[in-house]
Amino acid sequence: MRVLESLQMKTHRFAAIALVAWYLIVPQSLGRVPGPAADAPLSEWRLAAGFKTAELCHAQINKMLDYHTALADWEHAQCVPSDDPRLKEK
Repeated sequence: MRVLESLQMKTHRFAAIALVAWYLIVPQSLGRVPGPAADAPLSEWRLAAGFKTAELCHAQINKMLDYHTALADWEHAQCVPSDDPRLKEK
């Protein structure tokens, strides 16, 4: 019985990990001078895309910086896990 319980616990833990995605977020510009509101709480940032892994997310940031160097928002872009509590802060 203990082997079955252990296997079930491992399966549930794996399922929980598999549900975590990665969000690429950027601060809202809101016409602020000199640039985006990078000091705002992450809950106020704009969701730009979602990814299965952190590596894919960071690769997208690098790609956007290569092609859109004039966009100040991308200089502050971050990849955060979908379960990051800072995304829910008010």
